[in-house]
Amino acid sequence: MKSNKVFLIFVVLMMIIQIIATIIMIKVINRKEVSLPPIAQPTSTETTTTPAITLPSPTPKPDQEGTPEETTTAAQMPPATVEHDRPTVGSSRGDEHYIDEFIGDVTLYTEGYKSCGKKPGHPLYGITASGKYVKANHTIAMDKRFPFGTLVKVEGFDETFEVEDRGGAIKGNDVDIYIPEQPDGEKIADEWGIKKRTIRIIKMGEK
Repeated sequence: MKSNKVFLIFVVLMMIIQIIATIIMIKVINRKEVSLPPIAQPTSTETTTTPAITLPSPTPKPDQEGTPEETTTAAQMPPATVEHDRPTVGSSRGDEHYIDEFIGDVTLYTEGYKSCGKKPGHPLYGITASGKYVKANHTIAMDKRFPFGTLVKVEGFDETFEVEDRGGAIKGNDVDIYIPEQPDGEKIADEWGIKKRTIRIIKMGEK
């Protein structure tokens, strides 16, 4: 009888353990089956598209013309290249643009001995510092700050001169205009002397 009681107790304990184990398994299964509430997924538009930032259109001032849209469009356009206004000088050939203007001492010179220290037959007779032959109504000598090829207008002369020569006494704003030695070049140069004239630089030469 005693052994039967022990056996019954053992069986009851085993049944209790099985019941407890079953309850635990059911709870575990229920936890796994419980699903979290669905999270709202962003639409493809929300994910990939960044909302555009619209800048406010500037309101035109009372003295401006056009709608706000026109003002915004003009502001977005690249700045136009604006040429600096240059003064113009009238001449017998029409208006000409110039880039600089100043007062200078104007003299005349020839290719002769009195002006250049060379006589006909000298290998450099009539050759300018730029290597070119002197040319009437064209060649002038100026300071080194004016590169060869600089185009110049001199008050009182219709010609457009070109800087092709230098001179030991030609400094600063001085201009020495070439005239032919023959027939009376030296006499004309002496009678001219030194005169103040307005000098206009049309174009700078290549340095």
